[in-house]
Amino acid sequence: MLREARRRVGASKVPVQVRAGDGAQLRAGTGSVDACRADTLLQHLTDPAAAIAEIARVTRPGGRIAVLDFDQDSTVIDHPDTDTTTRLRAQLTQAAACGRAGRSLRRWLADAALAEITVRTRFVDTDFPLLQRLLAPATAALRASGDVPAETLDRWWATLAELWRSDRFYAGACAVSASATVPGAPQAG
Repeated sequence: MLREARRRVGASKVPVQVRAGDGAQLRAGTGSVDACRADTLLQHLTDPAAAIAEIARVTRPGGRIAVLDFDQDSTVIDHPDTDTTTRLRAQLTQAAACGRAGRSLRRWLADAALAEITVRTRFVDTDFPLLQRLLAPATAALRASGDVPAETLDRWWATLAELWRSDRFYAGACAVSASATVPGAPQAG
């Protein structure tokens, strides 16, 4: 991912540095960056609010912060077996460190004392191959725990595959984007 980000930045000729690091302890000085962006990161962190606070710390007064994350609990899957669908969706949400990250963005930005907060939600449709990859860990966990019998899961997936083949498949989830400004006058420079 870092290699691809560096390739894209290099092709754009924009003065941007791409670094790997711990979101709760960024290797940048206070107020040292013009803008920060985090895409689909927060759902994977055990303390996403700390990461937002750290992003706010390193962003200069007047600088902008943009975050985007999914709310796994908003996942919609049209399937006639609603019980198994509900169990798979719940397992998907629980498997993420913060499966409800999208709905919490405004609160985390406000808690970091940021200003001019805007939040937008968009429902993003998915296709069957992507849903298979997203739900593979949830399916394996339910299979391993025995909470849902293996034959029920196999039948559920077979039905979903048939819905896809017959152009009757529908699934997706809410993506929430939020932006904010670090309070204070922009620093001259």
